[in-house]
Amino acid sequence: MMEVSTAGSDLKVLFVDDDENVLRGYQRAMRKVIAMDTCNSGAEALERLRQCARYSVIVTDMRMPGMDGVELLQKARGISPDTVRIMLTGNADQQTAVDAINEGDVFRFLNKPCEPKLLAEAILSAHQQYQHYRSERELLERTLTGAVHAMGEALALANPRLCGRISSIEHHLFAISPRLREIPEWQLALLPTLSQLGATLITEAMFYRAAAGTPSSEAESRLMAQYPEIGARIVEQIPRLAELAEATRWQLADFAPAHFEAGVPSGTSIPLMARALRVVMDFDALLRASGDVNEAVQRMTMFPHRYDPAILRVLTRHSETLRSSNVVQINTSAITTDMVIAQDVYTSNGTLLVRKGQPVSRSISERLMLMAESGIVPQQLYIYVVSADAELEEVESIA
Repeated sequence: MMEVSTAGSDLKVLFVDDDENVLRGYQRAMRKVIAMDTCNSGAEALERLRQCARYSVIVTDMRMPGMDGVELLQKARGISPDTVRIMLTGNADQQTAVDAINEGDVFRFLNKPCEPKLLAEAILSAHQQYQHYRSERELLERTLTGAVHAMGEALALANPRLCGRISSIEHHLFAISPRLREIPEWQLALLPTLSQLGATLITEAMFYRAAAGTPSSEAESRLMAQYPEIGARIVEQIPRLAELAEATRWQLADFAPAHFEAGVPSGTSIPLMARALRVVMDFDALLRASGDVNEAVQRMTMFPHRYDPAILRVLTRHSETLRSSNVVQINTSAITTDMVIAQDVYTSNGTLLVRKGQPVSRSISERLMLMAESGIVPQQLYIYVVSADAELEEVESIA
């Protein structure tokens, strides 16, 4: 048996076989080399993957009742795409191998019975591939996140009102994020900025009228209808952001429209990110106009066809935390990133710097403190602290 130390590594293997004797045999043979979890059905394996246990490698038998190995690996790829897949089977026919590679995207195809040394070598090789996938993905995600955040900083200087809207949307979105576990956190972080790239000509009053269902001119209605598509076309030009582009495109789609249009999604066919975005955007617009949480939520309940009802319920619970917030005055030098601005902040020459309701980022905090020292903004600011509703963690996620 090969002696390989995996101490301190992130190697975690899921071994799937309907024969308990096979599972116990491989556990005994490799207990000093590889720590593995086992299960005896495809359904149980998929549930393990859904439970956020990050497996670097999955090894499965081919012939199992209910769900064979090819189907399991095909579904596993959708749940945990970075997990590297190995097929182990006694059926060494060519078609099984072809199906396993083409449909399950299998990294290795091994025949049973398989020597523990050979299996361990394959698993460790697969783990190296997993580490390569993860490092490339994380580097790209950090690059994309950094680029979009830099774009947001530039937008903050050029259009502080729109930047304030983006920050508020981000705050509300992350407050309900425990119900959005299907969305990767890095995508959720980029969504507020990217979704509003086409909205530079949309005024705060226009956002309010759209959310409140009040009459607007024909030209304004056209502009509101066009901005998501404009933004989506911008986002589509950035690699790996296709899902964010679709969320941007359908951010104004009604959940239950009165009239269905060809090519326009509805219900749960609307991307989850777009459904969540519609709820928090309208809430933000209504809250800014009235300053009253109760009125904002009540307005939204007048248009139930617009919103995913499950997300609207979660937003309503989030709004309860806003009701209990107290506005306090503090020194600008004491402002921190767990605070939200409770009044518009203007420079001494009357330029809007930070908008009411905007959560404080590190860059905003540094800018305010620097300008306060120079006398450009007031030494005292009104803020309130909003904490996420901890109970949201306990409910099931939205599909």
